[in-house]
Amino acid sequence: MTFCLPKAQSAKFLAAVNSGELNPIRLGGMKSAQRLAEIAKILGDDTAKEVNALFESKLLMPNYMQGLMNWVKEVSGAWDPKVRQSTIDKINNLDERILNPGTQDAFLHSLAAEKLGFNVKPEQAKLIFDKAQEAKKLQDEWKKTLNQNVPRRDVNNPTTIIRMAYGRAVLDLQDLIETMKPGGQTFFQHLLDVVSIPKTLATGILHFSAIGVQAWGMISHKVTWEAALEQFKYFYDQKNYDDLQAYIVSHPYYEMAKQAKLGLTDITDQLNLREEAIQSSVLQRMNTWVADKTGLPINVLGASSRAFTGFLNYTRFNRFVDLVNAAKSVSEDGNVHPQSLADIASVVNNFTGRSNLGVLDEYRNIQPVLNALYFAPRKIAATVQMFNPIEYGLLYKNALETGDYTALKASVRQLTGSLMATGAVLYLANMMGYSVDFNPSSQEFLKIKTPSGEKLDITGGNAIWIRFLGRMITGKEITAHGKEIDLGEGYKPTTRDDLLKQYIRGKLSPVAGAITDAMVGADPVGRPFNLSDEARARMEPILMSSIMNYYYEQPDKAVSDLPVLAAMFGVNVESPVSQGTRHGLNAWGEPAASNLFHDEPRTPLDTALDKIGYVQRFPSNTINGVKLTDQQQKEYIQLFGTMAKARLTNLVSSPTFADMSVSEQQRFVKMLVQNSKTNAQSYVTAHALGTSNDILRKSLKNAQDKLLGVTEGQ
Repeated sequence: MTFCLPKAQSAKFLAAVNSGELNPIRLGGMKSAQRLAEIAKILGDDTAKEVNALFESKLLMPNYMQGLMNWVKEVSGAWDPKVRQSTIDKINNLDERILNPGTQDAFLHSLAAEKLGFNVKPEQAKLIFDKAQEAKKLQDEWKKTLNQNVPRRDVNNPTTIIRMAYGRAVLDLQDLIETMKPGGQTFFQHLLDVVSIPKTLATGILHFSAIGVQAWGMISHKVTWEAALEQFKYFYDQKNYDDLQAYIVSHPYYEMAKQAKLGLTDITDQLNLREEAIQSSVLQRMNTWVADKTGLPINVLGASSRAFTGFLNYTRFNRFVDLVNAAKSVSEDGNVHPQSLADIASVVNNFTGRSNLGVLDEYRNIQPVLNALYFAPRKIAATVQMFNPIEYGLLYKNALETGDYTALKASVRQLTGSLMATGAVLYLANMMGYSVDFNPSSQEFLKIKTPSGEKLDITGGNAIWIRFLGRMITGKEITAHGKEIDLGEGYKPTTRDDLLKQYIRGKLSPVAGAITDAMVGADPVGRPFNLSDEARARMEPILMSSIMNYYYEQPDKAVSDLPVLAAMFGVNVESPVSQGTRHGLNAWGEPAASNLFHDEPRTPLDTALDKIGYVQRFPSNTINGVKLTDQQQKEYIQLFGTMAKARLTNLVSSPTFADMSVSEQQRFVKMLVQNSKTNAQSYVTAHALGTSNDILRKSLKNAQDKLLGVTEGQ
């Protein structure tokens, strides 16, 4: 950014130069600190730093006389704007005299600070200079490899070794500079960092989910599956992750990728450079500190972050490289149009869950704010763009103008490939006897329901978007129990406005969602707000939550049959609601399974009841208002459950049951269940006659007291 004095100070500056009070020749013979003090007498301390930096760059560097003229013009306002370069670019372009303090006089403090973005001491500048020189030596050999093609996983290739050496030197230089910078986060940035802690907790521990969520749009491509294996190397060892970053920054296409705004990220304190699923750096620093102090290999959060970030960087960059090579192969002169590069990067970003914020990602600095409000704003935008016909129209328009259809073809093939792969898995699941709902108005749309009741969403969450649109367009919704309702009709109806609010609330970040639930007094599905439940739901790691929920709902399931582990790789797993056991019995009145490694076989009755959304529940612990003893309740459960199961088994096996509508099936099931409950109550009541807990006598006494207006305790 160009520095320019305000009008009043500009006049004061020119007057001092004209009068000789500020003599450029005399200033040039001073040390940097002396010169700074002289200029400060005229313009003040803060402004003097900028003016001195400009003086050192224009006057003490080559082209002395022209530099003097430029200095006066720029400070007084007669200068065109310049574009600032990145830190590494600045270092590579620094003149040796800026950073190499061979003598105190030669060290140009203000100019070094201007170039690096922060104040440095002479000894720090020397370290930076030495590192830059090391990188410069390796750069010469690196440049000789730029026109050589090397397989991306051939780490022993001489060309790869040369490139990686230079890449590591560049990263070492960058890391050195970062360690010298003062603590750079403002209070607001610290606040955003802290607010993102719950989300990072949820997705940052043993969560290799990128392949099933962010990279769903790339699952039909080889590079995605390469990255799926590579991520475990990054999880295991920091060096492997560093090697990936070195490979990327030393690749001939790296600068091209940066200019095209490819979504490459890192594990850093700069929140807008992190993956949004692991946005907070606070937990990572805490985890690292504990691991360093104890010496134990317990930095799980850091390892998981490396795996997650490494997977996506590997996928994005190598897919970008493949597409650029494809574009070059059909280009007449071997070059790729800048618009085509931007389109290729945009397509890769959208299909890996990191859409640009703005056409050229110009709003990227507000990412931390958006992440404080929403769970994954870039992923939301990427999903919309991935299915947005207008986006494909823009790609087609750009292709007509440039003559390069690479980006358009890639987007169509990637979406088609992902849809076909997902469809194939759903079809196979359906053929194998698993239940799959293909109605977009249904709450169970594209979920695989296993015979044991688990529901698996393998669409990377994209089915939620289609399900929302399906219900909004048709005006209908099919509940989890198979009941079809018309939006806006009936008692306390669900409306399109309700669906929109639920969808938006479902996309909020943990903190924003908790605040919204507290203000509304209930969560998006209507459950009353409870602070402890809210905290557990919002801060519990997704993987651990899935496992604990599975164990809670399925205490008798075999450990060897835990589909919940698929949650680790981005598959959304819903465990079936189980009633557990009471008095050693299940809800059918049968002895509960005692072998953790053995599942009870599924019966035709279980399958039939699953299809109509019926779940067998335990009867209450009272009959006619009289509390049952433990023995009476066990007897009640046995009688009710066994009678209900026998009658329902006969019902679902009858030829007429399959010909009934879902509503008719539900009505007959409820009728038989109620009859079974009434019969069981009669038997238990009769069996209790003359005992200390005589149900009939106590119920009559309660009715008599109620009639006479006698309350308990009188």
